Amino acid sequence: MNTNNNVKNTEFGSYRSKWEINLVSEPYNTLSHISNKKPYKLKKRVFLDTENSKSKYQHMDELINVKGFVVNVHGPTDFDIDFNFSDDLVKKYENVISHKYSYKDIDINYDFKLNNVLSRSSEKEGNVYRCRLRKIGLNKQNKSYMWKSNQLLTEINHLLDRTDGWVICNLLDIDCYKRLLIDIIIETKNGSINLTDYLLNRMKSEDEPIFFEYSKI
Repeated sequence: MNTNNNVKNTEFGSYRSKWEINLVSEPYNTLSHISNKKPYKLKKRVFLDTENSKSKYQHMDELINVKGFVVNVHGPTDFDIDFNFSDDLVKKYENVISHKYSYKDIDINYDFKLNNVLSRSSEKEGNVYRCRLRKIGLNKQNKSYMWKSNQLLTEINHLLDRTDGWVICNLLDIDCYKRLLIDIIIETKNGSINLTDYLLNRMKSEDEPIFFEYSKI
């Protein structure tokens, strides 16, 4: 087992930011996460769905202030999020693309220097849901789309690092690609950041914006 000894400072303290695990000669990237109320979470083995087939758009009652943990960021508007739903909510959102992944919870006071994180912590299984920021349209015809999108992706990852992946979400409909349409709010010590508003505000200074406000009728 190889570890990356990069130590990262956040609003909630310092922690080792990345672990690399080799199981049966197959590499997995594993990230450690911490919040002021949650333990560290080490994650790995996220199986992604490449299905692009369309289905019927589903209108749902809005569910607000749902805490989630961001496992993957596919782009500025696309995320895999673990909501730790109750059984009734698992049933409600059963048509959303979802995937199993494995993780390990590490106590906030865990001593990385003295303890072997991976061998002494029990592995757990979580479930992530494919999510899409609502009210944002994409202008992929823009020649600078990929470059600007990657720049904003980096900014979003930096914002998520400030809360170590923990976010508050409002959940709404399921789109025709089986993605859960959501708002994402990042709670920082300097205030709340609504990611939809953040991205749209970033476009105001652009001559050729890659995002625009969009509402499905």
